[in-house]
Amino acid sequence: MEPIQGVQIIQYHDQSVEITEASSPAEVNWKNFDTRITTWIIFSKDYSEEEFASFTKQFTIHPLIIEDVLQRRTRPALEEYENGLFVVSSCLQLSYELTESPVYYYLTGNVLISFMSNMCDYFQPIIHKLKNSKPRSKKMKADFLLNILLDYQVDNYLVLLEEIDEKMEVIQDDILEEADLKDLKEIQHMRTVLYRFLRVVWPMREMLNFFVLDDSDMISDGVKHFFRDIHSHLYQVADTLETYREMLSGLMDIYLSSVNNRLNQVMKILTIVSTIFMPLSFITGLYGMNFKFMPELNSPYGYPAALLLMLMTSVGMLIFFRKKRWI
Repeated sequence: MEPIQGVQIIQYHDQSVEITEASSPAEVNWKNFDTRITTWIIFSKDYSEEEFASFTKQFTIHPLIIEDVLQRRTRPALEEYENGLFVVSSCLQLSYELTESPVYYYLTGNVLISFMSNMCDYFQPIIHKLKNSKPRSKKMKADFLLNILLDYQVDNYLVLLEEIDEKMEVIQDDILEEADLKDLKEIQHMRTVLYRFLRVVWPMREMLNFFVLDDSDMISDGVKHFFRDIHSHLYQVADTLETYREMLSGLMDIYLSSVNNRLNQVMKILTIVSTIFMPLSFITGLYGMNFKFMPELNSPYGYPAALLLMLMTSVGMLIFFRKKRWI
């Protein structure tokens, strides 16, 4: 199902669902909608303040809310206004980079309004469910719909955690096989991903404290219980991200240890080669002094004897190193 880019107005009650679509808020006659019916309004594109004018006038939207939406405020937060609750959250996606798209909700009476630049993936299953499910799901009020949307959003965070876990396993396997500069870059990249993820989760967890602890009339007591479940899931996400950060520190230690071990192996080989050539250099230097009275220089076997001496010296040193388990 392709997501609709524009405006969707979904009104439902008991056994009926009505969906109205438009390309711009200015095209919609907002006075025709009965707000006593549970209504979900979705803006899935960026619009100007002028295009929002008729909409904000009809629903008495505070100018600061429209300002936050137009300026794309990203930090998750909750603000309580006289006529409703304004919630800022984030839709996250992970390909290579972690991309963050702000999603805004305004809950006022039986109306839930969603603002976003692009339709989040988890919106479509909810819309499909409203269209095709049993009447019981159509009896849920706007506050419970907000709960479902935030729940789907946090469930998406859990899916992202699984993807991060798979990526970290790949990094770990690569480091254990043979650490190189690419692994260091991947570790630094994953640190950035986790930091951005936590930058969303921490304030969102604080924001959900409002639904759990506050006695707002906007949220019914029966729905607050479901927000507690989302709150606990967010704690799980935050704890898992902290665990991954510790694992990355461990992977960095493994990487540095692997690089140091490889460097030590190279230095050991170079040291052994240098040590073997030290007596060979002495022998060649000794017989290269060109003194007049050196009987070996006049012997027909002097040259082969010198080569044999150097060979025996090299083999003897290798055997000695082997017995000492230096090689």
